[in-house]
Amino acid sequence: MASRRGAAYSAVVTQTTGSSAAFDQLSPEQVEAFTDRFISAWNSHDPSQLVALSNPDVMWDDDIIEGGRLVGHQALIEWLSAIWWTVPDLTFEIVGNPRLALDRRSATVNWRGTGTMTGERQSPGSAPTNGPVEWFGSDTHWMRKGKLAHVLTVND
Repeated sequence: MASRRGAAYSAVVTQTTGSSAAFDQLSPEQVEAFTDRFISAWNSHDPSQLVALSNPDVMWDDDIIEGGRLVGHQALIEWLSAIWWTVPDLTFEIVGNPRLALDRRSATVNWRGTGTMTGERQSPGSAPTNGPVEWFGSDTHWMRKGKLAHVLTVND
């Protein structure tokens, strides 16, 4: 079942971008270095740091994004600002080692996020709890010219 989902998602990525060849081929060293920069950028709480790691037309798929997807730097800034307003002390850590896809065109990293929910989320019925929150998830990154072109986030 998982392989069918992966194949289906690969087809969606190819349809969206026109070709999986539009993405960089990655080395394990590139993936490790980028993952370190990516997590540092998240933990900085400075949207410009994640923007600097992204192509102007970055596409980010995540169920916690309204509509499930954002496209572009401005949408990324707005989404990050909302997340950090909701959980101002949010920090991420890597769980395990990043995994490079067999075709070397994407890499997946598992993560754990923790913080305190002090701000109200945009979705109805999610008032601040002022209590701890913890998420586990994974991000799959596709790169173009050394920057994020597409991110798929799956979390609990």
